[in-house]
Amino acid sequence: MKIKKKLIKHAHRTPPDFGNGKCTQRLQSTSVPRVTIKNVTFGLVWVEMGVTLLKESTRNTMTYSKQLTQGFLIALSTLVLLGCQPASETSDNATPEVGEEQRSTENVEQLTQPLMEDTTDFIEGRDYRVLDTALTLGDFEKAPGERGFVIEFLWPGCPHCQDLNPTVNAFALEYTDVALIKRAAPANERWAYDARVFYTLRDVAETNLDDELIEFYERVRVNENRLPTPEDIQAFLAEHGIDAEAFATAFEDSVQTDKLRLVMEDMMDAEITSVPMLVVNGKYVVTAPAPHSQEESKRYFALINYLLELQLD
Repeated sequence: MKIKKKLIKHAHRTPPDFGNGKCTQRLQSTSVPRVTIKNVTFGLVWVEMGVTLLKESTRNTMTYSKQLTQGFLIALSTLVLLGCQPASETSDNATPEVGEEQRSTENVEQLTQPLMEDTTDFIEGRDYRVLDTALTLGDFEKAPGERGFVIEFLWPGCPHCQDLNPTVNAFALEYTDVALIKRAAPANERWAYDARVFYTLRDVAETNLDDELIEFYERVRVNENRLPTPEDIQAFLAEHGIDAEAFATAFEDSVQTDKLRLVMEDMMDAEITSVPMLVVNGKYVVTAPAPHSQEESKRYFALINYLLELQLD
């Protein structure tokens, strides 16, 4: 998904109430939104969107009572989909490009088999680009592996991120000496809400539920042609035994805002304008097309390994 420059006038909104009426925030309305995180404004040239991500006061706030389905339309109006049209987001017959069987990790060995030499001739400017200043990991993220780390910028509601997820998971299973760091991108109001859900879930769940959350967003998209509502999120929490009140408290915590700030700053510094996007060892942005077949996946893995070794030189 590519983020498109567009002027959108947002109405005042607040985040969802997760069962205790505490989850309220004020989002500023403006014709040319910019990312505002607790009074820190980031001038986004390539996004020109933004939200207030933390409740600054209780004045003029209201409990969120509307479904966020309309946020799906806002998201669509600001995106140019790579490899599909907006209709694929809303079609009643929409299906993932990668089937469930293909998504299993049973094919890891096939995906990671070595390629012929002529298919691993990687070129800077075509397959990857080099950042002047390397991105670093936050203190809330796992430590690098022996060979380094790969950051994936994603949005849980992005079909391409959903399709790529089994592939990056297969890579992580095969190369356990490389840390896979998934980052939810808070590029606009809806994305920021989903990113906050993503990071809050990590704090309150006993086990990592990144993949379960992404699969949940995909099911809602494919089966119901929309994004999850607050009620859907409540159901997801209940399904995984997570206390709604504890989630709401963690959701409001300023620590979540700090995480979103770091991710957004890194996206701007690295000029990341679309998701999914991988960055190897904080230095190399993968610009090769996302894989859609086993052969493409093999080459994609080979490229990541090439960049991991390149970093060590």
